[in-house]
Amino acid sequence: LPEDTGNAMKIAVMGCAVNGPGEAREADIGIAFGSVNAVVFKKGEIIYSDKLPQVVDRFIADASEMMKRK
Repeated sequence: LPEDTGNAMKIAVMGCAVNGPGEAREADIGIAFGSVNAVVFKKGEIIYSDKLPQVVDRFIADASEMMKRK
């Protein structure tokens, strides 16, 4: 993430969009990749999916916002 807020946050990066959200349900936010898209989740619940690479930019922006609010 581009800025250091001094706040701790669990971020999961998973290789499987099918099992990733469940396996990383303890993470504050996470991303799980498929072959052409990815899903983003919070506490194991999918909040959106999109095609690569756009989803990565959105995920980084969302994680940065969460970090600022912690």
